[in-house]
Amino acid sequence: MTKTNKLRCLSNTGRYFSILSPPSNPPTSHALRNKITARLHSQHLPLSTVQAQTFHTYNTNTITLFKTIHNLKLYPTILSFSWRLLHKTLHFYLHLYCPFCHQTLLNSLHFFSTCPVISTLLLTQSSLSNLLSPPHHKEKTLFTLITLWAIWKLFTRETHEGPLPNDARSKVLQTITSNKLSRVKLAHSQHDVTS
Repeated sequence: MTKTNKLRCLSNTGRYFSILSPPSNPPTSHALRNKITARLHSQHLPLSTVQAQTFHTYNTNTITLFKTIHNLKLYPTILSFSWRLLHKTLHFYLHLYCPFCHQTLLNSLHFFSTCPVISTLLLTQSSLSNLLSPPHHKEKTLFTLITLWAIWKLFTRETHEGPLPNDARSKVLQTITSNKLSRVKLAHSQHDVTS
């Protein structure tokens, strides 16, 4: 293989490769796929400094977590939310303080883990740390992502429609969580039957 330019002339700075002598026994597509997959798995995921610190704090197996989320049959909006949460691109900086406890600057750690109001509304432990902590099983990841999604939906509802009393907040969280969980589990059961 040699580097060439657009005109197929040999060039050390060219962006293209030319195969001068094809192999006598070309590799099968399966062998090529395995080689590419092995190469991708040998490289680290490109993470920002903040992501790397967060994942290190929770001892997160990033590849397993990302694969688990990718394999879940989630609605596109929930999947998009999941990637934005993991890539720290939810725009919390647009809000001066937490809309629930009104005590601190808003960030994903406070909002999904340490906010006292959200903690009292949820029946489970800290959702964000539950998502990031291994093991990253399908059921645990699914339930945690749906819970985080419900918190996010409650946040957007209160941002646009005004604050709700705690009993209404609790009902909204329970309704969103149960509806989405039942729909996603139904999609998984139909997929399991057809495959």
